[in-house]
Amino acid sequence: MINQTIGHYRIVEKLGEGGMGVVYKARDLRLDRFVALKLLPAGKMADEDRRRRFIQEAQSASGLNHPNIVVIYDINSEEGVDYLVMEHIDGKTLDAAIPRHGLRLSEALKLAIPIADGLARAHSAGIVHRDVKPSNIMVAEDGRVKILDFGLAKLTEPEETSGEAPTQTVRPITDEGAIVGTVSYMSPEQAEGKKLDARSDIFSFGAVLYEMLTGQKAFHGSSRASTLSAILKDEPKIPENLPPEAERILRRCLRKDTERRFQHMSDVKVALEELREESESGKLARSGAAALAPSPAHRWLWPAVAAACVIVAAAALAWTYLNRRGGAPSQGPELVRVSPDDGHSYFSTSISADGKFVAYVSDRSGSQQVWLQQVAGGDPVQLTHSTDRVGGVRFLPDGARLVYHARSEDGKRSSFEVIPTLGGQPRVLFTWPGFVRAVLSPDGRQVAYFEMQTSPRNPRLLVRTLDGGPPRELSTWAEIQLVVASTRSWQWTSDSRHILLVGSKGPGDLISGDWE
Repeated sequence: MINQTIGHYRIVEKLGEGGMGVVYKARDLRLDRFVALKLLPAGKMADEDRRRRFIQEAQSASGLNHPNIVVIYDINSEEGVDYLVMEHIDGKTLDAAIPRHGLRLSEALKLAIPIADGLARAHSAGIVHRDVKPSNIMVAEDGRVKILDFGLAKLTEPEETSGEAPTQTVRPITDEGAIVGTVSYMSPEQAEGKKLDARSDIFSFGAVLYEMLTGQKAFHGSSRASTLSAILKDEPKIPENLPPEAERILRRCLRKDTERRFQHMSDVKVALEELREESESGKLARSGAAALAPSPAHRWLWPAVAAACVIVAAAALAWTYLNRRGGAPSQGPELVRVSPDDGHSYFSTSISADGKFVAYVSDRSGSQQVWLQQVAGGDPVQLTHSTDRVGGVRFLPDGARLVYHARSEDGKRSSFEVIPTLGGQPRVLFTWPGFVRAVLSPDGRQVAYFEMQTSPRNPRLLVRTLDGGPPRELSTWAEIQLVVASTRSWQWTSDSRHILLVGSKGPGDLISGDWE
């Protein structure tokens, strides 16, 4: 293939070969740049339905736009040869970068954190890798980390089968060259042929992290069958010299039960970042323990902690103000400016559960759009570029996505939309006529909104779940018999089970007073 031309790419040299095809370094003759050309195995794209799904997933992966995910430029076919055109990285794969006895903790974290960041970004866009392993991770000469082959594993993934025939899914895994998942890095649910979600990638990431820290595979046997058995039954042996904090992260990634595993890759990233901070500060050696990311069961504490901080800050400001009025010297709290937006309006704000990001709606671009700002500093990033006016932005509890409502310029249509925190294409969850703000429940599962009927005095109060389905009508305006002063006078209760409406009866009504 050397010096041959496929499309407008001239092949320069062979870079590698695996079960998913052969990779070549090639020159793009149109743009005069080097690219990586992956020639897919003959016959893998023969099934039209599978081809369509693969192309759809490749298109999704190409839009991830993350510094730790290799860029997919194109997918094409020439004379029966299917190929993928990707960003070319000068460097080596992670398996070649791991020494015999593993990396030092600081070196492993330097690589593991951006890997976790890249996977978290893909998961927030609904993309599961399915084949996370060292050979699918490139380490560039300048130290950058790039994850390869997003979506390629699905190309050879067998169709889902019923419970009566699980072996139909397991069998191809043991075939030579199959890439439904590389055996040593499979999750238990992957080995059993079950339906996969992002938590499968978390298990595989744990196996990669184990290898980075020890130089050994977390699960191995004398055959593929024995390796699969180890994944399903055995616990990896953790070296005694590994810090307890690193051991806890590994064990939570490698739980057999998906419900006991880390639930989100963003949580893994936070845990690794805190481990790095403890390591760099020397606290690891002194305390022998480091704070890890909270489990999903305790994630509800984060908003409470944030609210407590706000209350404490407000109390401190009030105390300072009163003391200064009395002439007593005082030192107020130090206020740190987060957003650089001078002279622009803020229509709603929300802080992420980990306290690292603030999302807000600003008209600094000329129209009301969602902006994201790191609390630690840096420039704000515009997330939405809608022709509609947006508002009511809120982080979902997982921190990986934001929801907001948008109103058309003529005010006749409203929509409720979701967008990944780190950027991407927004997705419309549902639309409704008219415009009254939609309010997300504290658990992030439901949204309540008023839908206008024949007049502003005749709306319906509706609730919808974010995972789809028709709206559920709670009551009509006549049933409530309540004149709400504004749409801000109603809210969810903290347990997400009730909606509180505050208003008063009009003059001449038989019943007066506040209603709930």
